[in-house]
Amino acid sequence: MDVQGSGYGGHRSSSSTSGAAILAAFIPTFLSAVVYLVIFVALRNRVPKHYAPRTFLGTVPEKDRTPAHHASGAGWFHDFRSLPTKFVLQHSSLDAYLYLRFLKFVIAVCFIGCCLTLPILLPINASGGGSASQLDKLTFSNIDKNSYLWAHTVVAWVFFSGLMILIARERLLVIGTRQAYLLADQHAEKLSARTVLFMNAPRDAVLPEQVKTIFGEDAERSWPVRDAGDLEALVQQRNGAAMQLESAEYDVIVQGAKNSGRNTNSASTAENGSNGSHPVPKSQRPSTRQPPLVGRKQDAITLHRTKVVDLSKRVDAHRASPARGVPGETAIFVVYRTQAAAHRAYETTGFKIPVIPLEDRYLDVQPKEVLWSNVAMPMPKRVSKASLGLAFVIAFTIFFSIPVGLVGSISNVQYLADQVKWLRFVNDLPDWVLGLLTGLLPPFIVSWFVSYVPKLFRRKHIHEPLDFHQHY
Repeated sequence: MDVQGSGYGGHRSSSSTSGAAILAAFIPTFLSAVVYLVIFVALRNRVPKHYAPRTFLGTVPEKDRTPAHHASGAGWFHDFRSLPTKFVLQHSSLDAYLYLRFLKFVIAVCFIGCCLTLPILLPINASGGGSASQLDKLTFSNIDKNSYLWAHTVVAWVFFSGLMILIARERLLVIGTRQAYLLADQHAEKLSARTVLFMNAPRDAVLPEQVKTIFGEDAERSWPVRDAGDLEALVQQRNGAAMQLESAEYDVIVQGAKNSGRNTNSASTAENGSNGSHPVPKSQRPSTRQPPLVGRKQDAITLHRTKVVDLSKRVDAHRASPARGVPGETAIFVVYRTQAAAHRAYETTGFKIPVIPLEDRYLDVQPKEVLWSNVAMPMPKRVSKASLGLAFVIAFTIFFSIPVGLVGSISNVQYLADQVKWLRFVNDLPDWVLGLLTGLLPPFIVSWFVSYVPKLFRRKHIHEPLDFHQHY
């Protein structure tokens, strides 16, 4: 049989550079990993405020601190290994616990899969009768004997069946764990555990006297989402001014400490930005221009402090304004007497139009998970934005495969060089250059390219009614 012209292994070139490609990808990755690991080990114990804040900070209650029995050396790794996963469930969140369990599950599947497939399939591929060389000889493409394909079929079915059994087991464990977590007193006693957020509620449903009539006898209290107008924008401006004020005051404290070091005999003063040990001259205080670039230079602390006070007054006045009415159709938070009553209401009560596939209620919602500007959004606007967002994701997924496919073709550039004349110069390149071209360049470009995907999707998600952050 002419394996070069036909057969499963015939498309491989006899002058394979798979070994050089693997080394070209492995060596830079391994060296960068070692560098980052050495830097982390060197800094981990020296900067505990960044790497282990929950083990010692006084702002964390004693019962919530992460246990740390070894404060020096490599003892932190022992503490990390000995920390039970249930500790995360008790001190963080259900999402964090399930994410850690998912990572362990993936590691276990990969390890079991390697132990099952590699000892069986690598020898079969190597003796498959193909003409591949180097590491290509260990791949599926080197098999030129039909009978050898049964080994791949049997191993695939065994691995897939075992994987399905493990997934079914994990599903049952997740259901049991979630039920136990939700029913635990520590969670069930929270106000959010008894609260349901209903979307698209009509005006009659948000009236206080209609709460028990529409949402059930177990409903205790309700909070309709009112028209906040530009309140959120004012709050964001106030928070930004507060951060700028904090940054400016920190710069003054640092400058005061430097001045104190230069002249330890100076009298201390608390005015003019002093840190308690030495005053800071006006020329050294942070300044800003209003308007920017072309305006008059002003003291940054005074300016931002005045802005914070002014914005705080505007926010308070806006909140107390009687003009903040309830729209004709809005969202409403309803608190029930028990957690079970809240779950029953979640399953039976709703205001969604059947033909519109849009989520109309949420259970166990916490304030930090809500995008308030989207909650009060009218249904037509929510539906249109959700539809546009879904269309964007579908279109982006389709078109994203095009550049990824083009980049992936670089890894098989030798085969392309045999088919396309103007690429035949590739065959004359040294092996180490071909290794970099086929082994390191494609994954590097793809990883750089896909790093922009979360940013684009994050911009899309800001239009969703709720933003359920995963606390991992």
